[in-house]
Amino acid sequence: NMYRTDGASPLHIAGQKGHVDCVRLLGELGADVNKCTTDGASPVLVAAGNGHVECIRVLGELGADVNMCRTGGLSPVFMAAKNGHVECIRVLGELGADVNKCRTGGSSPTYIAAQNCNVECIRLLGELGADINKCRTGGTSPVLVAAEEGHVECIRLLHELSADVNICDGEGRSPFYIAAIFGREACVRLLHELGVDVNKCSNK
Repeated sequence: NMYRTDGASPLHIAGQKGHVDCVRLLGELGADVNKCTTDGASPVLVAAGNGHVECIRVLGELGADVNMCRTGGLSPVFMAAKNGHVECIRVLGELGADVNKCRTGGSSPTYIAAQNCNVECIRLLGELGADINKCRTGGTSPVLVAAEEGHVECIRLLHELSADVNICDGEGRSPFYIAAIFGREACVRLLHELGVDVNKCSNK
């Protein structure tokens, strides 16, 4: 359990590098599986952020908290969704992780997956029961951020998962409105095909 100056333990480093046998051994030798770095990163979060599925599984078997968040509210599921690690999300879900747990500011795992166009992460989060319409503080939805970034396939998938394509942010701006502002022609075309209100205006 000896740590670096940033609080990273041997277990953190083993999880970061994907050394699953070392993770298992360190746990058996009494390493604290929930000890966090100075910024609050747990061994599970580090493994999830780096895509090391089996390390997550072993940490879960050793009793690690799969919902423990870093400073700013970053959960292991959020980090996996951000970096496109689909199988990490699947294992975290099997271990009881909260797929709707949001970071400070309200960004959900589905939101960050939509922002980064990690389509398969969105699909799996939907299968695991994630709230597809869960908005950030200020009302920005996953569909809206996908429209802003020009991620056509994310919008299509979110719609298939029953997302509301007309949901507006706190200023009354719809995904269609945002797509038009940012010049996302393909998103404008798709949202029209999906039946959005093309005359919906902002509150400004």
